[in-house]
Amino acid sequence: MLYLLRPKVAGKAQRLRGDAAQLLAELLQEHWLFCNVYTIATKNISTRILKFYEEFVTLLQTRKQRRNDQFFKKAEAFNNKAHELFDVFCQDSAVLKSLEKKHGVTMTDMEWEFLADQRTERKMYCEDFVDRKWMKAMERRQRDMQALDKMREDARREQEQNKLVASSQDSEESETDSQKMETDADVILSSSDESNGNCDKETCKEELPPKYQHIRESIRKVRPEFYETVDKLQSCYHMSKAQASAAVVVVENQLFGRRWKSHGESDVIDLDTLPESKSVRYAGKSIEVLALDEIVKEIMDCDEQVVVTYSHDGSKKQGAGSFSVQGITVKGRYRSLPTLSIASESRQNLADLKVAMLQILEAASGVASKTLFEKIDFVITDQTSHNFNVDELVAESLESEHIPDHLFCNVHPTLMFNRVITKLWAEIENTLGRDKIYSNFLVNATTSASSVTEQALDCMTRLINHDFDHKPWNKSRDFDIHATTKQICEPEG
Repeated sequence: MLYLLRPKVAGKAQRLRGDAAQLLAELLQEHWLFCNVYTIATKNISTRILKFYEEFVTLLQTRKQRRNDQFFKKAEAFNNKAHELFDVFCQDSAVLKSLEKKHGVTMTDMEWEFLADQRTERKMYCEDFVDRKWMKAMERRQRDMQALDKMREDARREQEQNKLVASSQDSEESETDSQKMETDADVILSSSDESNGNCDKETCKEELPPKYQHIRESIRKVRPEFYETVDKLQSCYHMSKAQASAAVVVVENQLFGRRWKSHGESDVIDLDTLPESKSVRYAGKSIEVLALDEIVKEIMDCDEQVVVTYSHDGSKKQGAGSFSVQGITVKGRYRSLPTLSIASESRQNLADLKVAMLQILEAASGVASKTLFEKIDFVITDQTSHNFNVDELVAESLESEHIPDHLFCNVHPTLMFNRVITKLWAEIENTLGRDKIYSNFLVNATTSASSVTEQALDCMTRLINHDFDHKPWNKSRDFDIHATTKQICEPEG
């Protein structure tokens, strides 16, 4: 029943309970009739199966808190009744005779013995079989446990070795001290015992300079390096604030033997306690403002011979997110700007986003948005239609007569095709007609696009484009090998 109710392939509705029970009843009745054993009506079998399945669902959905003695009694009765579920033999002798007369087949002693045997207790069959996936998972888990045990053993040996080295160094120091000091032997012994007793307590502090032992300079002041490290982990490695803070604690405790802890982990706040997330968030905003201020200073310090390029790209596709990525290249160095969310990739929205970014830079540095916009020499985007004439709208919004020159990066593979090939595809499209192409070839394409040619070229180039290397259907490596063997391109490396 559960197998028959499983979800089907995409695009088809799931089978209803009544339909599944009817199908199972027909299969069960077919099995018994094949053995020359007459059964009750199909409708009665279906009703019995459906009632039994509903009882199973009720027991299964009972919460653990409500599984009392009465529940276990019902479950035991259900399990006992499960053995009689498929016993659908027709018990009524009159109906049985009518069925034998109708079909012309009378049940012999062999069929009656077979029916009696089927009603006895089931004898389970055990097959010598191990699931391969389960076996591989267990082997992988066993290897991980062995590697973990080995790491623990190595760490234990290293710790014992470090203790031996530390004790030998302490003994050497005590010997040199005894040679230099000309005091009484009792005083020497007491001093050596005291130094050995405090060795373990001071070892952790002596390994690091005092400046790096704690995360706080005082109870009310956190070291600025902590905020800078968290901000770098966020910007360079795309961590969240919680992940970046936890990474700092784990690295310091594991590699340097410290006892740093997160805020709220203990009721007592000491020099090894991280600041609360609110302070980290405010510090991150301050660092971002300082970084934007430095970017503006770098732009304003440029003379007329330095080229300033403003790059912009947006994404509004399913699975990729809705965001706008902007950056400025000054003296050959790319400076990324804050990522903003985007509602749609329309020309007016892109212009508003660029104005908003210039206003953010103005708030961080004090330099007017109009002045910053007029320092931009080039704007680089891809060749999609909504990227054209955006800077005209920005200039109109800022009341500026300066419009940067527009460069195109040609990142879309469909735009790199020769115009002759594109023209040939357009002629094929006009000859066959869009309806025939959609119905016979591009069944998954969207009819809202302006051209079938664009979609066809895009589908083909995605197969060999390295931007989709993470997809299982991508054939970029195979295409590179083919192109190299045909001497179309030079091999990589």
